[in-house]
Amino acid sequence: MREEGTLVSIAQLCRWFGVARSTFYYRPPRAAAPRVPVVDTALETTIRGIIDADPAAGLRMITARVRRDAATPVNRKKIHRILKLNQWQVRQRPHGHRPRVQGWASRATRPNERWAIDTTHLFCGRDGWCHLTALIDCHDRTIVGWRLSRSGIAGVAAAALEEALRSRHIDATSPALVLRSDNGLVFGAKRFVTVARRYRLTQEYITPYTPQQNGMIERSS
Repeated sequence: MREEGTLVSIAQLCRWFGVARSTFYYRPPRAAAPRVPVVDTALETTIRGIIDADPAAGLRMITARVRRDAATPVNRKKIHRILKLNQWQVRQRPHGHRPRVQGWASRATRPNERWAIDTTHLFCGRDGWCHLTALIDCHDRTIVGWRLSRSGIAGVAAAALEEALRSRHIDATSPALVLRSDNGLVFGAKRFVTVARRYRLTQEYITPYTPQQNGMIERSS
């Protein structure tokens, strides 16, 4: 149009094409250069010395030692940043020792081959909330033992287990019995595990967040 001798303003062109003037004049910002963090070299040397002397020291221990010897307060985040930049943090994966179930269903071919145990909470009127621990035989689906108590401690679960073992006349010489449970603290407590080992039971725990694996005794409502 300019070659033809016709001059049209930018505003008119934007109106013709339905484009905002701010869009026409917009220019994307230039990519900023990556910001290089500033590191306190003296503090970095001090932290490295603490790690060399005690490789097992964590962030809290390192922070305590740095603050103890520093003349001015030192921010914990500053120490954490130095650890991350130098990749001096040791991340340990938790190693679980609980044997996991090998299958979804609690199937059994004979009585006293596999039991399942669980604890649920019931409102008992004037007594308030109580804890019901019950064991079921996965073959004939018989409740072989139970305990109702105001406290959900491991001793109550252990008592329910012992009651079930006595009712089925099971001792340390009986055929192998597998006991399945969820990952509740009571089922991994020392008192409960002691009873299970005394009778040579094989404990197995369901995979976390999969109550279906303990569906034979798991409360559904």
